[in-house]
Amino acid sequence: SKNIAIAASKINGYIMQPGDVFSYNAVVGARTYANGFKDAGVYTANGVESGVGGGICQVSSTLYGAQLMADLKTVTRTNHSYTVSYLPAGQDATVSYGSIDYKFKNSLDFPVKIECSASGGVLTVKFLGIRTDSYRQIKLSNETVGTTPAPVTERENASLAPGQQKVVQSGQGGKTVNTYKLYYKNGALEKREFVHKSVYIPMPRIIEVAPKAAQQPEPEQPVQPTQPQPEPQPEQPETPPAEAP
Repeated sequence: SKNIAIAASKINGYIMQPGDVFSYNAVVGARTYANGFKDAGVYTANGVESGVGGGICQVSSTLYGAQLMADLKTVTRTNHSYTVSYLPAGQDATVSYGSIDYKFKNSLDFPVKIECSASGGVLTVKFLGIRTDSYRQIKLSNETVGTTPAPVTERENASLAPGQQKVVQSGQGGKTVNTYKLYYKNGALEKREFVHKSVYIPMPRIIEVAPKAAQQPEPEQPVQPTQPQPEPQPEQPETPPAEAP
């Protein structure tokens, strides 16, 4: 998308000297119409909505994965509220200009250059530097340690026919994920290092339904008049028989 291409172009060619800290918000800048950004899907408290600069978290998340595998130090990273579809859970990095930044430090002993490009629906990020004797190949591993089902919310839509339904947001479950870095030397695993824990909340499934038909009150049944009953007469006491002397 246009937003991804703009963000990638801002990062491409960036050089970090040893000890430099990269700030995503500082490098990419404010996501505004004046800076060329367009409206696209963004995560909000209500789920997915349209907002200026939507989609650029695909750049920050891809950059984050490359940064981990280049073995640079993370300064600050925040996962999305909900899981994303373009990367495994635990490997994303959300940003929001003015509130949530993604930063990392060149903790190596030599400069690194970042190459970032978006073309033909493919986003590519590379870190260029010097391969030393201490080089290790790094892979990422994710472990899901908890899940939460997506809640279901129904709301009425007067345009729907009785019995008709419309799914306006499919929703998704929440999960808790631990992420690890796996260090390999000559193809053999040397160590497994914990990186962070990511907690994703569930996104509600929203279904629109036809309004319920108003219930008609049941007709009152006419009351049948009752005939007065005669009052019971008092019983006459019986005369006991005379006892023989």
